[in-house]
Amino acid sequence: MAMGQIAMRIGGGRIYNQYLNIERLFRDAYASEVMAPSVDVLTICLGKAVTGLPIP
Repeated sequence: MAMGQIAMRIGGGRIYNQYLNIERLFRDAYASEVMAPSVDVLTICLGKAVTGLPIP
């Protein structure tokens, strides 16, 4: 998040251009704080990853 804020200060409004990935990364970083998965969901995903099952 701190790096995203620095990039926003340096780039200003041009950072919001959708052709750059900085806008998307910054938006996703904020969303991950609010919409973080629960421990149960992480445990299921980790178990599927370890056993080779597909993760939807």
